[in-house]
Amino acid sequence: MEAGQRLRDNNGREVALFPLTGFSISQTDTGTASHGGGAVYWATDYLALDSSGNRIYRATCYAPVSMECTFINRQECMAVWTSTAPVHLANDMIDYLTITCYHDNDIENGTYPFMVGSQVSQGDYFFKTGTGGVATGDHLHLETGYGKYTTNTSGASGTPEYKFHITDYTNPKRLHNYNALFINNTY
Repeated sequence: MEAGQRLRDNNGREVALFPLTGFSISQTDTGTASHGGGAVYWATDYLALDSSGNRIYRATCYAPVSMECTFINRQECMAVWTSTAPVHLANDMIDYLTITCYHDNDIENGTYPFMVGSQVSQGDYFFKTGTGGVATGDHLHLETGYGKYTTNTSGASGTPEYKFHITDYTNPKRLHNYNALFINNTY
């Protein structure tokens, strides 16, 4: 998606769009490295690319829908955002969209311009790719779920590394990114 882009379905609901203008996938939700094979949470890592296929570092991510920041963890360099209304998801569900994004360096260094309760409109800047927290290179770690965000701990598998992820044990419930976000004007 592009800066300022907005899209509504025939019923006037916002259509959830992918937040980067261009991308390449560096690890899928079934990856065996840091994503643990997708057994508990589904996450995909995206490298930002320009129209010529060149890497972009600290790339701007645009709000897939109008959203409110519902949780921030500075140590993990992550933020959780939930749509302000039910939206049209890529799998044709109509529900709230919750997304978890990791690695924005601005969260780590205290210059992230948003706080819990901040709202953005679809197509507005809300996050950047980065290396904050535990990251081996600049990217966006993205998880999606359907339903409103109501907890910051899942207790999944009883292990602390899952406490900030969207799982089957959290509200919202996990959803593959490709079932949540439409790719539109993206290369």
